[in-house]
Amino acid sequence: MQLEAIDATDLSRESRATQSLYGIDGTNPAMAAYARRLLIERRLVEAGVRFVLVFAPVRDANWDHHGDVKGGLTKACAATDQPSGALVRDLHARGLLDSTILHQFGLDHRRLSFLHAGRLETLSDSEVTGAEVVRSLLI
Repeated sequence: MQLEAIDATDLSRESRATQSLYGIDGTNPAMAAYARRLLIERRLVEAGVRFVLVFAPVRDANWDHHGDVKGGLTKACAATDQPSGALVRDLHARGLLDSTILHQFGLDHRRLSFLHAGRLETLSDSEVTGAEVVRSLLI
């Protein structure tokens, strides 16, 4: 497995089209760094690694906002949206999506609950947040 790990980190074996899909060649350094991590993650999954943990670029795209939420989320999404979408598309194209569990950004929005105005709610409570999963966008 150690030899596969070395091989999985060699992104020069990926086509320019794949690197571009993930955003490795972009002008946003935070996005390029995250894109490299996700592409390595896909290569590790292909090599048979059963559990892979990838952290988002915390310094450049922090998800823990206590001020300037709009500015912070704009920056975080600019660094993570393209690589994250590319990973899902790439796993699907290679037939790996059905056997891979993606749990991104560490929050389970269906199970994370909080008390609001005396009512227990979840982040995906559409009556409160308007949140929904648009499955057609995932593939």
